[in-house]
Amino acid sequence: MHEGSGWALDPDMMCPEEVDEERAQAALATATPEDRLLLLCALGRIDEALAEAERLLADPPAADPWRVLLVVAEMHRRRRDLDQAEGCQEQAWRHALTRDRQATTLQHIGRRWYDGGDLHRAAQHFELALTMRRGFADPASVASTEQALAGVRSRLGLDAIVLAGGRGVRLGGQELGAKALIPLAGWPLADHVLLAASGASNRIQVGPRRIALGSPVFCTERPAGGSQRRFAGGRESAAAVRPARRVH
Repeated sequence: MHEGSGWALDPDMMCPEEVDEERAQAALATATPEDRLLLLCALGRIDEALAEAERLLADPPAADPWRVLLVVAEMHRRRRDLDQAEGCQEQAWRHALTRDRQATTLQHIGRRWYDGGDLHRAAQHFELALTMRRGFADPASVASTEQALAGVRSRLGLDAIVLAGGRGVRLGGQELGAKALIPLAGWPLADHVLLAASGASNRIQVGPRRIALGSPVFCTERPAGGSQRRFAGGRESAAAVRPARRVH
């Protein structure tokens, strides 16, 4: 709550709900440029807020462009103009120069995907925001992202198993799970798969335990590596084949 201003702002909402119209109106005169946009939004004066934001973006020293762009994106999102919101969020990302701002931007992008009906992409962005926030952000921000991710997962209602125990012998690997650790764009291959499965309520990675995106549950078969099939002369070695166990 902004003391004496008549409005409240959630850590991840850039357009607050109007709390006290009279006090919010009075606060407009002394508010910072960014807070003026929030107040105009809270008062339902969206067109006026958009026009003021356009002037601020044309004069970058006058305001914080990252914050202005996210406010504008949120206004477009509320109007269901998701293409306009996407453009503003992409610009905001270029101005998000700190871990906290990057996480907040990802949270907003996830909400836009959620509104557009793409729950899997929404989950991916919430997952990334949560990864960046844990251990660094304030508890309210972490809880906000956890709640958003849990909401998507409850709607999708699925679990995922990631098979990541291969040695990758043809790629020069020797240890179990070596293939899953091959980097792609700075991340292990397995983490790309885990991110794609962010909408799963439970993620199980079959392979050696490691530090991984989203902290999945790890397990290995017994004996470890026993399910890998070997070929000799084009025929499968019977010694490497074991019947699957039914999991209840």
